[in-house]
Amino acid sequence: MTVTMTSPDRGGVAFVLFVSIRARQPQARCPLWEPQEEMSNDRSAQMPRLRRTVAAVAAALMMMGGALTATASAQAAAHGRADGSPVAGQVEGRTSVLLGPSVFGVTVQQDPLAYQATRQADGKVRGHWRYRYFEAGQETTYSGPVTCLTVRGNRAWIGGPITASSDPTQVGMGAWWQVADNGSGRHPVVPDQTTFAGIGTLAQTQAYCDNAPAPHFIFDVQLGGVRVSDAGRG
Repeated sequence: MTVTMTSPDRGGVAFVLFVSIRARQPQARCPLWEPQEEMSNDRSAQMPRLRRTVAAVAAALMMMGGALTATASAQAAAHGRADGSPVAGQVEGRTSVLLGPSVFGVTVQQDPLAYQATRQADGKVRGHWRYRYFEAGQETTYSGPVTCLTVRGNRAWIGGPITASSDPTQVGMGAWWQVADNGSGRHPVVPDQTTFAGIGTLAQTQAYCDNAPAPHFIFDVQLGGVRVSDAGRG
């Protein structure tokens, strides 16, 4: 566009201004489907982040649940079962003893005798035991639940049925033994002690726990240890 103007400072001389005005071209509008596609792409990009967030929250909830379960288990062990019966006594051990033929006329070894058992104040007993016994180099294995337990001070009498054995003729019999917890530490003044397991009828097993007899033979633990807890002691 051309504009003619007169300047009074220049004696009325007219001068011409050439002004170029570009007409603003209308911007082409994007089709309606383009923003929708862009929005869809944005949502697609957000989905992995959303899934990661949900997974992180789920993992945190699982960890919290595990912590609560562990706390509940610890409380149950400390205060008794959920039925309200407190723990009266506990025992756990893993002991190994090797004896030459001077004691029983043949070399014998328990390697190991392992067990864990709890007796509630209402008389209920729970636990499990397993036993590897060697006589003249011949191994026999036994295992089963602990069904009877007597705890007095630092001593415990334990027994239960044989539900599995490498010797099928022993399945259905009972086994029993007793232990003494003489302290802890790497070098206790008096080592823990254990008998070898006796095997007999289930009635003999229960009577052994009920009567809590003095041991005929009890031996220092050579490897491993015993822990006895008597709630009535103290």
